[in-house]
Amino acid sequence: MGFDTSATKSIFFIAAVIVAVTLAGIFTTITYKLSEDIGLRSELVSSVLKSDIEIINDPEYVPYNSDTNELLLYVKNTGKDILSTSKVSIIIDGLVIPDSNITATILGDEESWTPGTVVEFRINVSLSSGDHKVKVVLDNGISDEIYFRI
Repeated sequence: MGFDTSATKSIFFIAAVIVAVTLAGIFTTITYKLSEDIGLRSELVSSVLKSDIEIINDPEYVPYNSDTNELLLYVKNTGKDILSTSKVSIIIDGLVIPDSNITATILGDEESWTPGTVVEFRINVSLSSGDHKVKVVLDNGISDEIYFRI
């Protein structure tokens, strides 16, 4: 009778150790993924807080050439981070303009879109006369928009 009791206790002890090791592994994995996600989220929030842009065109006069269908937008980096002109989306009247229709030129002596630098966007788009809305959106969601009339 004593052997049966100790064998049963040993089996329960081994099972408890296996369950504890399994749970420890699961909790370690969950904790690692959670801390990794928190790190990624903090990088995104930092990027958003350090980024800002402003469309500096005069809404009374937005240069548009109806012969060449070219719209000129001037966008200033008013944030603290260096931005990428290749990660910018331009939306005109609710339609996303394809990257192939956009040419970005950094004005001045700068080689990158540093804080305080202006970028000229030449957008090939057909616009009719009337009121229009242009929105410039960075890859992290920061945006600016203006309304203008042709």
